[in-house]
Amino acid sequence: MKAVEFVFTQSYEPVDTGKRSTAEDNAVSALAKLVYVHTASNPAVLTPALINDAFLGKLPLISDNEEGQAVHLLFAQQIIANNAVFAAHAAEVKAAVARIIQYATEKPEEEILNDEGKAAFEQVNKLLA
Repeated sequence: MKAVEFVFTQSYEPVDTGKRSTAEDNAVSALAKLVYVHTASNPAVLTPALINDAFLGKLPLISDNEEGQAVHLLFAQQIIANNAVFAAHAAEVKAAVARIIQYATEKPEEEILNDEGKAAFEQVNKLLA
């Protein structure tokens, strides 16, 4: 849980500054994996602040394309699968999805979504409409 506390207490550059570091994005990626794992095994550790502020509020990941693509795809797949954690945070999920789609659309050269991710987010966009 020390890693979760570290990620949660860090201040991150907003996406629009373009100054976020790979370490920042990788920390959020690690947290994302904890969210997916603990959904089934120990959902009590997933507080609303942890989900909303430390994960959803940090999306999209823009500094490490490989990690960002993987996290964005997994996030979309979890929405499609109706992950209970994300279903409980519908407004924040919609906002995160909107930011990911907007960034991917406005800056396609950044490649924050691969082809599979683009297809998944098209499906997610329809589900959330």
